[in-house]
Amino acid sequence: MIAKKIALGFGVAIVFPMMIHFGVKTFSPPPQRGDYQVEDYNLRYREAGPEEKNELREEKNGLDEQFRIAEEKFQKTTFVFAVPFGLIAICLGAYLPQRGLGAGLMFGGIFSAVHGYVNNWGALDDGLKFASMVVAFGLLLYLALKKIETRGDT
Repeated sequence: MIAKKIALGFGVAIVFPMMIHFGVKTFSPPPQRGDYQVEDYNLRYREAGPEEKNELREEKNGLDEQFRIAEEKFQKTTFVFAVPFGLIAICLGAYLPQRGLGAGLMFGGIFSAVHGYVNNWGALDDGLKFASMVVAFGLLLYLALKKIETRGDT
């Protein structure tokens, strides 16, 4: 019976963050690098005169900046879903009486929140990082002190 609880918890912990990741990609796809490149850039650049080279570089730099902005937007969208849903899963897991499912949701929530932070760290400003970390840490502390310890779980 304990093996089934562990398997269930492990499955939920793995599937939950993947579900969030692919959900975000489905409804808000990441930018594709190929959509932000000058067609045949290297060939055209080699054959171009000095003025055309400058124009090609400017076009390439503009597309690189557009890609960076689109990528940052996707990263922020991922963060906005991964961290809050991760924290909700942690709370649900802490309150569920089924220990295998509860532990799986808690681990899945932690993995989801970590994914939201790690994969999107560069796109987040320091204030957002700090504020959301305070909320996450406070939530984990509260659940550890009030919910988990009082229930007698180890």
